[in-house]
Amino acid sequence: MQSLRAGAGLLGGTARDLMPVLLIVAFFQIVVLRQPVDNLADLAIGFLFVLLGLAVFIRGLEMALFPIGEAMAQALAQRGSFSLLMIFAFSLGFGTTIAEPALIAVSTEAMRVMAAAGVIPADAASQTSHADALRYTVAISVGASLMLGVLRILKGWPVHWLIMAGYVIVVALTMVAPSEIIGIAYDSGGVTTSTITVPLVAALGLGLASNVPGRSPLLDGFRLIALASLFPMKTVMGYAQIGAWLAGRKPRRGPEQPNPPQKEAIDEVQTDHRDDRRRIDRYCRRCRPCAWCHRLHHHHRRTRRRAGPEEDISGPERRRPARHDPAAGRGTPQSADPGSRGRGLRIRCDTGHRRCLPA
Repeated sequence: MQSLRAGAGLLGGTARDLMPVLLIVAFFQIVVLRQPVDNLADLAIGFLFVLLGLAVFIRGLEMALFPIGEAMAQALAQRGSFSLLMIFAFSLGFGTTIAEPALIAVSTEAMRVMAAAGVIPADAASQTSHADALRYTVAISVGASLMLGVLRILKGWPVHWLIMAGYVIVVALTMVAPSEIIGIAYDSGGVTTSTITVPLVAALGLGLASNVPGRSPLLDGFRLIALASLFPMKTVMGYAQIGAWLAGRKPRRGPEQPNPPQKEAIDEVQTDHRDDRRRIDRYCRRCRPCAWCHRLHHHHRRTRRRAGPEEDISGPERRRPARHDPAAGRGTPQSADPGSRGRGLRIRCDTGHRRCLPA
């Protein structure tokens, strides 16, 4: 009889909690929008399921999650093992965040919207992988925040300095992070502290603060949730910024161009260019690879002759603009070799290519 009364009282309390939501939805649907309610029977059944589910969930928190969280925190604090306490805090934050229904729903919907906007590929496998990456990133950040919160309880650090420094970092990351991820990062901090994470995190803080000398459960036990909601914003934006930076460092390769057949045929010659250049310096001083066959030719010969001002030099021996020589009193073409020192000095390649002339 007593259990039935407790169950009825729990259902009544849950119904009172849900009544404002139901009244607001009904007011806007009937008075503001002035539309009839479709499928009223289905809505009533759904509301009943929500009522029963919340009542059972609250009862389960009171019977299982709160006691086990406090008991484990007390046992670890009494054992005095700092490393085990840090591992437990990280594991608790990571595990509860991975199982958070609100985070699963938000990450899936966010990846669907990003795929529709063209930010990520639209296939289902890519959306699932990006959603899982977001969940794991948030879970790691929550685990790290619980480690910092446990360390704060043990050391007695003031929490307001941690909160202020955290929000300064959030504002700084907001200015440089990709715009597509900022909204998701801010919302991830809210959905993280939801139905599963909050009870266990609060139980961890209360159990630890109750067993550490000089700590108050009221003052120190309820501040882990603030850190748990702050860290995901920093981590998600930082992860996106690092990803964008790494993507920008990758060389953007255009369409592959086929190599010229002449260059493929003489690849074996390219290895000894330095020795060839030392050998050729005494011949032409500034010899360069041929622009036509991409080859550094081994032998050049110099022929000294006089070139008249009206002489047409075709092929590699293109005529350069005449330079006025005051001593000669007429224009003399410059040498085709930039490294040559005399007038009319010509360099012709022995291979017979018409374009083999240093550029």
